[in-house]
Amino acid sequence: MIPTYHHKKTVRTLGWLLLALALALFYTPGQAARVQNFEYEHKDLEEEKKKSILRLEKDKRKIEAAVKTTKTLIDRSRHRPYLPELYLRLAELHVEKSRVAYLLRKSQNPESDTGLNQLETNTLKKEAIEIYQRILEHFPDFADRDKVYFFMAHEYSELGQLDQMVKQYRKLVTRHKNSQFAPEAFLLLGDYFFSRQNLPFALKNYKAVLAYPNSSASVIARYKLGWCHINNADYKLALKLFEQAVATSEGSKKVDIDTYQHVNVRLEALTDLAFCYPEVYKKASPQKALAYFQKLAWSRQAYNTVLEKLANRYYIKKKWHPSAVIYRQLAELRHDPEYLIEYAGRIYECVQAMGTYKDVDQDVKFIVKALEQQKYSIHVSEKEKQKNLKELELFARDIITHLHDRARKRKSKRDFEQATAAYKIYLDFFRKGAVQRQMQANYAEALFASHQYLEAGKQFEKLARPVAGSQKIDRGKLYSSVIAYYHAIKNKDGLDYYQLAYARQGLRTTGKEYAAVFPKSKRTPDVLFNVAWIAYDSGKLDEAINEFSKFIQAYPNGRSAKAAIHLTLDAYYQKEDFKGLSDFGTRMLRSGLLKDAKLKREVAQIVQGAESKLVSDVTLSAVNDWEKGRSALIELASKGGTAGASEQALNALIVTSKENKDLHTLFSAGANLIARFPKSNQIENTLNLMIDTSLQSHQYRLLADYLESFCRTLPRT
Repeated sequence: MIPTYHHKKTVRTLGWLLLALALALFYTPGQAARVQNFEYEHKDLEEEKKKSILRLEKDKRKIEAAVKTTKTLIDRSRHRPYLPELYLRLAELHVEKSRVAYLLRKSQNPESDTGLNQLETNTLKKEAIEIYQRILEHFPDFADRDKVYFFMAHEYSELGQLDQMVKQYRKLVTRHKNSQFAPEAFLLLGDYFFSRQNLPFALKNYKAVLAYPNSSASVIARYKLGWCHINNADYKLALKLFEQAVATSEGSKKVDIDTYQHVNVRLEALTDLAFCYPEVYKKASPQKALAYFQKLAWSRQAYNTVLEKLANRYYIKKKWHPSAVIYRQLAELRHDPEYLIEYAGRIYECVQAMGTYKDVDQDVKFIVKALEQQKYSIHVSEKEKQKNLKELELFARDIITHLHDRARKRKSKRDFEQATAAYKIYLDFFRKGAVQRQMQANYAEALFASHQYLEAGKQFEKLARPVAGSQKIDRGKLYSSVIAYYHAIKNKDGLDYYQLAYARQGLRTTGKEYAAVFPKSKRTPDVLFNVAWIAYDSGKLDEAINEFSKFIQAYPNGRSAKAAIHLTLDAYYQKEDFKGLSDFGTRMLRSGLLKDAKLKREVAQIVQGAESKLVSDVTLSAVNDWEKGRSALIELASKGGTAGASEQALNALIVTSKENKDLHTLFSAGANLIARFPKSNQIENTLNLMIDTSLQSHQYRLLADYLESFCRTLPRT
């Protein structure tokens, strides 16, 4: 095993060495330099032309030698059965020589008179025809007479003697119906009559080709029949024939007919279907047309080609809607800037003609795509790029603003949404220009109208900033930003956490800036109220209380003052700061700022409720810690914001004192209640409690005082 392994390794190594040697021999320094510099190979055109002429001259000499040899063979074979074949070979050599002679003269004298160039060529062709005629006259039993007729007709066609051409083709199809050349002869006869608009004869000959289904000529004949029916305005039958031509020419039959050698019949039939389709399916939607041709097309390139024809056909017929739809589809599929620029222009024309703008965002996207593709294209000159940029920017701006105007008139949210999408695409690409700021303002307006408040706020905030060369803030745009952020927060169900936080901060920032820059504006109070409200809405209650308090002090009679007071009270309530609530409410009631009687009553009720809650809390705390609770109740009774709070505190102090057997506090609080609140509904209960307690504690002097006070305070009891 070891010797074998070394043998294989040696052979492999030798192979690599030979390859390296070969590369070293052929890889010259000049080639290395070209590769290193990535240069194209340079060729001398004059030198190439000389080589071509030498090659043609050599071919001509070879043919002349073959002609001479063939003539010699003919002289020696006068009575041989293969003599007609030699004549046929001689004729073919004359035809070949005529071709080479023509090319040679054109190469040598490209500017010379065409007639002189063709003189030698036509002479050789005539000699070939004479030989063909000699074969037909002298060799009636020659097996390839059909070929002779066919070749002779071809040469008559080359000489422009079309009547003779038709005569020879007719002889061929009449005398040799089963010839391999018959279907092509019928086809060429059909072409002749079709070119002369003799449709009945053209149809007759094309139909005759269909009798030879195995011939590649049948594919072409079916296609040409379609055009005959188009000329007869029978589009439905033409459509059917084109469909068959597409289906039956999928590569099963190679077209070996000279006239159609470089014609892709299948592609031609497919594209010509685009001519018939709008005539046959007049009411079909463009979506159905797209599906129809997508099914027939065998490649993306074929699909693009036929759609171009179809879109142009609709455009010519002024069928604007289907034309626009198909051009949009093409703009999706293609990436060539030249095509995309054309499509964008056509789409704009269609939209203008229709006067409808429901696909504007899509159309602007295609315009931008076209300009982006041409930006780095080496096939479009800078001058052309600037021209296209200017035109297409105008197109895009025109259709967007038309849609925007329609949205304003119809007050359509959907139209505004579409306008915002179109504006965004436009502004992302066209970043400079005289109309840039106006388009940004339109974009912000459309965002707000389509309820995209957060983005509208951002856009208005950007527009509010001073432009270059100015220090002035745009008051209207800054206020619009505040309102947009406010609406975003009011409709926060559609926002995520980050967006909501952004909107809140945006409102706070722009609102404070507006109030600072425009303090005397009639909108400033509303702005400041919203700044305070945003703190409340975000749960920053201390900040909200501070902001609302400032607002109430600054605008006590403003339309939002009442709401600010209620929100401040609610903020205290959410904090469960009932003392703060009571203090704030009491200040409001005593300040004289509240002119509205109803508001006063509402605040008083809220304060009373808060104080009741406060008394209840202190009373409960006194159960666990009597000394601390007693001090709190005494303080509350003496410093209560309202009479009701002091009364409740004294009453609670009396009750808890009895439970804790604190007679001194009980008698002191009771006396305080009777003195301060003689009309309290707790007077009778309090006096009864004080009388009973003094009796039980054997304090008879106090008992006498309390009985006297009872009679004086409640004489009818």
